Amino acid sequence: MKTASKSIDREPDADPRLRTGYQIAVHNPAYLHKPGSWMYAGIRMATGSYWNHWAGIVVSDRGPLVVEMRGRGRKRGIRKTSLIIWLFRHPDRKYEILPVECTPEQIERMVTCKGIGYDFWSLLIWQPLYIIFGVWLEPKFLRSKPYHTCSEFYATLLEKPNAHRMSPGDMAILCGASRK
Repeated sequence: MKTASKSIDREPDADPRLRTGYQIAVHNPAYLHKPGSWMYAGIRMATGSYWNHWAGIVVSDRGPLVVEMRGRGRKRGIRKTSLIIWLFRHPDRKYEILPVECTPEQIERMVTCKGIGYDFWSLLIWQPLYIIFGVWLEPKFLRSKPYHTCSEFYATLLEKPNAHRMSPGDMAILCGASRK
């Protein structure tokens, strides 16, 4: 596992090992003095996972970009950020980059995705109820607009079974992360 606070030997965009489609499992710490960070702990408690966020990498001519679903701020939904900026925005963030093989169609969907909203209802209500009772109570496939949490978004792109029920921990297991 890597942390963003460690020094980087060379620029990530010069790293030939990064490929479009690779996935990033993220653990953001929660602090009492930062109320916005409490959501991270809530996600981990609700999903029973070490990881609280999921993102992907798209390598472009500008270098590697992190593509992620964001539920907060003025740019909700899909956001693409330079990997360097993403790493140093939260220096205490822990992450693991996972080499996931994607089909060209999956990569194309990841690169061009737009208009997808963040699903707070699933995050705050349906997933905790699923964990407590073991039954998924809200059928997402009946919705007219595509709303996803970060891990559901990537599970859908990667065509995983039961994508609408995926938590960061579930994705970590499917993609071979070192922790659940």
